[in-house]
Amino acid sequence: DQAINQKLSRGPISREENIIYVIERLETEVNNGGYYQLFTNPSVEVVPFVVEALNEIGCPITAGITKRAIAALGINGPLVSEEVTRVAEGRRGQIIHELEGCGDEYFDGEEPIADRLFDWIKRNRDKIKIGGS
Repeated sequence: DQAINQKLSRGPISREENIIYVIERLETEVNNGGYYQLFTNPSVEVVPFVVEALNEIGCPITAGITKRAIAALGINGPLVSEEVTRVAEGRRGQIIHELEGCGDEYFDGEEPIADRLFDWIKRNRDKIKIGGS
């Protein structure tokens, strides 16, 4: 995670590196404050990519939960970070119960996200360049 963040600060990262970044942001935010926190913190930038990233690493159940959390926002159109945050903050009272339910499902989830991410990294290690790369 630290190496990807350092590389990201220097410029573009590969698709595979972005998947790692997206999953790590999801895990950090949801584990620390739920989906509402994901939608209202700077990590909101990963929201447009998070369902795809979860499916890519083999977590379709968590992808479905996350898709429902995003759908609770009721955004019609593209998921733009500023819009996600604006809607989440503006509709907090109406959506917080549903987001908390999604968070509970996430925590009770059957999918070992970290294990699947590490397995995915092993399978894609030739496309991930960190450190002195």
